[in-house]
Amino acid sequence: MTDFVELYRVARRGAAKGHYFHGGVPGLSPGDWILPPARTGTPHTTSRFLRPEDTEPWLRRHDRVYVTPILDLARDYAAAYPNGAIYCVRPDRPVRPDRDTWIPFLSSWCRAAQVTAVFDPVVLLADLLAEVPIHELAPVVALKARHHLAALGGADALA
Repeated sequence: MTDFVELYRVARRGAAKGHYFHGGVPGLSPGDWILPPARTGTPHTTSRFLRPEDTEPWLRRHDRVYVTPILDLARDYAAAYPNGAIYCVRPDRPVRPDRDTWIPFLSSWCRAAQVTAVFDPVVLLADLLAEVPIHELAPVVALKARHHLAALGGADALA
């Protein structure tokens, strides 16, 4: 349970400061805009990892750009894209909560996000995570958030 509480705290503090990451298509530069799959036509979306019983319509939204204050969550999404990248981004407007998020502030959405910095230009974990259904990543993300928080010096580091 502590892992989830720490994940919530990290996500809440990052979101409050407007610090967001996006993991996805490689090759973008600061100033470029990340647009939703409905506008770019990319077939690489997380809906390809859904189970047949995952029928909620918001799980298959292709008109949104998803952002997160959790670096490791962005890394997991970047890894699901062939040689994906991680970007620091600025949403085009105030973000809205992702209805599929099991922890508040973990993931949010906007209509577009501008790249402010390239955090990691190539994430080479695509082969590993492409076989892991997205619904099985939750416990992994919680554990990574704990390590992320420890690397930052604990909860006080984000205050």
